Parts: sequence; structure tokens; C-alpha cells
Amino acid sequence: DSTVKLLKIHKPYHESDHVLNVAYNSLCGGRTLDDIELRRNDAVFLDALGVSSLPDPTTAGDFCRRFDENSIMDL
Repeated sequence: DSTVKLLKIHKPYHESDHVLNVAYNSLCGGRTLDDIELRRNDAVFLDALGVSSLPDPTTAGDFCRRFDENSIMDL
């Protein structure tokens, strides 16, 4: 969170939350950002992560579009 600064306001999620959301989706077999919706509605998955919610696919897409070359290198 201290290196990658893409968001002006961190409510309710920080940059690391978005990065982990995309990574967890991929690790769980998600092939597109839309597959995040499956994880968001899985109570067992949310409980295993210890969270009450995850960013939705639209928010994940918006977050990904904010990256430029420097942001990618910072990540």
C-alpha cells in the first residue's frame, strides 16, 4: 500500500485489497474479472479470507485500468 498509490480515498478498500482480489480470483480458477462475482457470493470463501466483502468485478476493472508503466513497476 505504501508503494502503489492509485486510489485517492481508501474506503472501503486499499490497493492491496484489489491486488489480492484479482490474485485470489485467478488462484481459484477465475478466468475473467467477472468470475470475481462468484467469490463475492461464496460465504465459505469470504469466511476463509476473514472478510465480509470483496470489491466487485466492475471496481476491479476500474482499478486495473488505473495502472500505467510506473505503477506496474512499483507493484
